[in-house]
Amino acid sequence: MANQAKHADSKASWAKFSNSMSKILTHPVPFQCSGTIKLDEPLTLLAKVGDKVIGLDFPLPSEGAADTLKPMIDLCEPAVFGRGKENVLDPTYRDALVLPTKTVGLVSPSFSLIPILNIVEKLLLTSHEQLESKKIKAVFEKCNVYGKGGFFGSHADTPRGEGMFASLVLILPSHFSGGELILRKRSPRQSGSASDTQESENSGPSVDVEEYSFGCGDPTQLKWVAFFSDIEHEIKPVADGSRITVTYNLFNEEVVLPIPLLTTPVDTMATVPIYDILVNSLKDPNFLPQGHEIGIYCTNTYVIETDATAHAAISHLRGIDLWVYKGLKHLASEGVSNITFTMNFVVSPEDDEDIVLPAKTPLDRFEDWTFDEYHGNIYTRQGGRRVSGNPHRPIDSDEEEDYEDHYEEEEAEGEAISDEDNGQPKKKKPTTGSLERANLKSIWTLNGSSRSLKMPHMQYGNEYSVGYEYASIMFLINIPPFDIRFN
Repeated sequence: MANQAKHADSKASWAKFSNSMSKILTHPVPFQCSGTIKLDEPLTLLAKVGDKVIGLDFPLPSEGAADTLKPMIDLCEPAVFGRGKENVLDPTYRDALVLPTKTVGLVSPSFSLIPILNIVEKLLLTSHEQLESKKIKAVFEKCNVYGKGGFFGSHADTPRGEGMFASLVLILPSHFSGGELILRKRSPRQSGSASDTQESENSGPSVDVEEYSFGCGDPTQLKWVAFFSDIEHEIKPVADGSRITVTYNLFNEEVVLPIPLLTTPVDTMATVPIYDILVNSLKDPNFLPQGHEIGIYCTNTYVIETDATAHAAISHLRGIDLWVYKGLKHLASEGVSNITFTMNFVVSPEDDEDIVLPAKTPLDRFEDWTFDEYHGNIYTRQGGRRVSGNPHRPIDSDEEEDYEDHYEEEEAEGEAISDEDNGQPKKKKPTTGSLERANLKSIWTLNGSSRSLKMPHMQYGNEYSVGYEYASIMFLINIPPFDIRFN
């Protein structure tokens, strides 16, 4: 009876923690913003291709637009896109033209990028006013023309360097129809619904898809759309006219912390939601009393240099991910608690559970490995670990009970035990109060699988970019046993 009561209390404590955390981790955060700009004076697009310079005034005239565009069209080339590590010209997937130059400018007394970037900073980067201030740098990427019938299938924009977080598309004012820009965000469906239960039984983690559509609008106004660059998007076929766009890559240029992190007062940190939840749970003796490792997936993917480790993303964290990092960093600092955490890459082999790579493993270490090598060598020989269980449900504390029963069956402290599930060498049973104890357990996650957020077949919006990739990252938190959780 005593054991049953203990397990019931432990299960209730975990449920309270996981439910509170889920509310934070699934809190709606904008991934796009948009607006229109009325042009009081013409907007001139200037471009230099080789030794030729062209200039076009927008809005384009409603009559004779094709003749006005001809000097620009004559300099354009068919637009390619990235598929894996190849540049592909495939008009069945993308039918568009591109100006083959980076020397493009927009000039008008009534237009500036600065007001747009200020809005993007406020809506897409700011997550907690007391903890961060981020600045944005816009870098020209391309100028595209989608003529009648032009389109682009689902894709994500090419990662161009660390700190890149979003794309800004300017739809220049002209008369056209069709050509809608469709944005789709995939998010893990919260557990508990009938559809979630049915889908998870049939096909694994279920996904909600949030979709936005941006059409042609007023042909006399400039329309702009900014969105996280890893968001799936497509361009529907243009029914009539020409859709002309200028695209910029947006970089998180700097992070300013007004309050030094390690000296941040607790009452200030408590305003970061995740900190308050974590510290209250850690003080509860029924919360994971024997310790455990908890995994929290970053809600965003990050552009990372392929030879870097996951910690390279720290200076570019945004939104909820920054909340998580600040809370964990303060809790893990000297004098607060004995929890530790790392940031780890997560890979998703096809038809297999996610694998968490060791904290100091760069992305390119295993980039050419096959599925069988992922399944075996990374997990059993290189320290990679599977994420166990369905990440779309609160973890059942019975799993901890099974673990405790496993140890109770051992007769002598220090007796060798084996991990039969992953073929690891036998390990010595840790004593109560050992920080190593949590490391022997499987990883429990509080939010959705990184695989559930990926597009079925990733295509890139521009040429393949060598040296950078979108990375899925997990915060891997080691919760010590209660008796050594605090100093």
